[in-house]
Amino acid sequence: NFPEDEKKLAAREKLQEKIRLLYVALTRAKHHCRVFFASAGQNRARAPLARLIERHEGKDRTAYERINELAKTFRGAFVVSKDRLGPKGREGRVELQEPDEAPEIAPLWNVHSFSSLARGLRSADPELDELDRQDPDRPEKQDEGMTERRPIAHAAGKRYGDWVHSALEEIPPERLAEEPDRDLITQVRRLGRRCGFSGQGAERQAKELLGLLRRAVTTPLGNDAGRITLADLSGKDRLHELRFGLPVAGGTAWKKKHGESLAFAQLAELVQRAVGGDTHSADAQKRKIVIRSDALAGLLYGAIDLVFRLERDGQPRYYLADFKSNWLGDARNYTQQNLHRAMLEHDYYLQAVLYAVALHRHLSMSLPHYDPEMNFGGVYYLFLRGMEGPDTPEGQGIVFLRPPSGVLDEIDRLFRGMVP
Repeated sequence: NFPEDEKKLAAREKLQEKIRLLYVALTRAKHHCRVFFASAGQNRARAPLARLIERHEGKDRTAYERINELAKTFRGAFVVSKDRLGPKGREGRVELQEPDEAPEIAPLWNVHSFSSLARGLRSADPELDELDRQDPDRPEKQDEGMTERRPIAHAAGKRYGDWVHSALEEIPPERLAEEPDRDLITQVRRLGRRCGFSGQGAERQAKELLGLLRRAVTTPLGNDAGRITLADLSGKDRLHELRFGLPVAGGTAWKKKHGESLAFAQLAELVQRAVGGDTHSADAQKRKIVIRSDALAGLLYGAIDLVFRLERDGQPRYYLADFKSNWLGDARNYTQQNLHRAMLEHDYYLQAVLYAVALHRHLSMSLPHYDPEMNFGGVYYLFLRGMEGPDTPEGQGIVFLRPPSGVLDEIDRLFRGMVP
C-alpha cells in the first residue's frame, strides 16, 4: 500500500495526462471533431471533459448551458445537439432462438504475442540440455568477485523493465546524454512512481537508473552503425514503440475448413536459418520451437521498442532495436557468449525474427521501391546494463542479427498462409 499523499499525487498526474490527451484530440482534428458528453456524476473529478465543463454542481442543465455558451460565442465552429439516450422499450425486440446447430469453434485461431508463444517453449527434451552442456562457449559460474560494480543490483523484474522502457520512450536520448541530472531527475522519478517505485530508496534508484541510461545512449552501437550511438540519432530518424498486428495463416480471413495453420516445425526451420551465424544458438532455438507439435492461426501482436534509420550508400537503411534490462552480473559479464546464452534462454532469437518480419512487412508496404537487401539493416538487442558508454569494449552488451532477406520473405509468406 502506498501513502495517501503519493496516491493523490499519482491520481493528479493521471488526470493531467488525460486532460493533455483530450486537448490533443480536440485540437488536432483537421476537418471535423464530434464529441459525446454525458454527466459523469460523482466521477467527474476523474473525467477530464466533465471536469472542464461541469465546474459547478455538475448538473446536466449547467453543463448544457455552458456548451451552448461556447456555441453562441464561436458561431459556425460549434454545433450542439442534445439527444437523450434512455433504455429502449420492448418495441422491436427479437426473441432469442436456439440455433439449429451449435457454431463450430476454431480451436487454432487466437490472438498471439511473443510472450504467449514463448511460454510454450519450455523444453522437456533432455537432448537439448545435453546440447547446451556441450557448448564450448558456455560461460562458467560467475565469479562472486565480479559483482563489486553491480549497477542497480536491487532493481529487477517487470516493473523495473517498464520503468526503463518508459524512460527511454519519453526522454529523448540526446537529452539523456547532454542535460545535467537536475533537469532530468524529476521526470525519471515521476516515471518511477508510475511504475510503482516510490518511498524509501526511490531517489537513489532514480539517480542510478539515470546513470545507467546515460551510459547506454552514449555507447557505440557497433556493427553496421559503427561509432554511432542512440544519442546521435535525430528525432526524424527514430520511432519508438512501433506496434504491429501480423495475420497468421490468413488472420481474420482464416477458416478452419479452407485455411492452413502455421506449424511450429516450419517456423523452427526458418528461425534457425534466420539466426544463422551462431550455430549452437540457432540449433538450440530450433529444437526449442520444434518440440511444440501444435499449430496456430489468427493474429500476432507486438511492439518494437525502437526503429531507427541510417543513411548507407545513398539509401535509407532501417534497423530495429529491443531494450533488455536482464541482470547478468557485472557489466564485464555481458560478453557475446553470455549474451547469446541469455538470448536462447529467454527465446529472444524467436522474438528477434518475428519482429524483423513485422518491420520487413511494414517497410514493404510503406517504402516505395523497398529492397530488403538495401533497406533492411538488421536487429539490435541492447542489454543496457552491459553498455558502459563511449569506452565500452566492442561487442559488450550488444547482440546484432541480420536475417537474410530471402528467409524474411519465406517467414512472411508462411505467416500469410502461403507455401514457402
